[in-house]
Amino acid sequence: MGDIKNIGQFALSWKSIEELKTPLYILTALVALMYVVQIVNLGILSFILLLAVFIALIVAVWKYSVNEVLVKALSLKGYTTRTIGFLNYIAYYIVILIATLIPWFGGNYLWFQIGMFLLGIIGVILLFVAKSYLIGTLLAVIGFGIYFLALIYTSIRISFGLPAYISSVGGITDAILRSWNITSNNVIESTLIRLGNWIYGMKAVLLFFALGAVLMVMAIVIMTQDPLRILSSTPNPAVTILQLLSEIVFAYVSIFLNFTSFFGDSAVLAMLEGKNGNSKNVKKTA
Repeated sequence: MGDIKNIGQFALSWKSIEELKTPLYILTALVALMYVVQIVNLGILSFILLLAVFIALIVAVWKYSVNEVLVKALSLKGYTTRTIGFLNYIAYYIVILIATLIPWFGGNYLWFQIGMFLLGIIGVILLFVAKSYLIGTLLAVIGFGIYFLALIYTSIRISFGLPAYISSVGGITDAILRSWNITSNNVIESTLIRLGNWIYGMKAVLLFFALGAVLMVMAIVIMTQDPLRILSSTPNPAVTILQLLSEIVFAYVSIFLNFTSFFGDSAVLAMLEGKNGNSKNVKKTA
């Protein structure tokens, strides 16, 4: 399944690319700003600001994480890439959600997943309508339990859909089918490698994560020293500052891991398809 260490190193190689540092700072600032808006109580204005920042964050993720970071990663692994429009980006996640719930491309597996869901429904009906508690509970637990595992399995199989979409001229459903096919015999291996990429990323930002955790613990300790203040409409300024600082640090960690994940997934996709090296980056809007 390839050199896991090399893939992990490639997953972190984005740090040395100067052009990707600005997107890191912009996305970190937006995530931090969203946390700030949540902390500050301005009534209905807080909700409006939160919604505005959330929309701005979605647009920024599309513009920077997808059309810059992911495109760069795929081009470095030998793919001819394209950028995608914002509506295509939103459409992708709508289709991927439908595909996870109803994997129409899975043949008999589709009926298995639907069957487990229906088995769970039958169990609920027997439990609450027919008052058949033992059989109803058993069927509900088995049906919904296996259905939940099936959803995880399906989501793993089609999780390379976005890099597949960026690195092809086909549509969204073509990319999802491509991801499904290339992972047919590599679910466990590819998942373990991606987990390894996440560990590589966490090791790289472990000090930042620890700093955020320490700041959060300090805020909690101060709050416990003055429990009545928690119920007050006036928050403790020290607690607010510590929470804000911790959220900024965690925002940086989350965006760092997001970039690492995109580079790592590009390397895993290339490994599964036997592709490597450099190729020109052709940018065009889907």
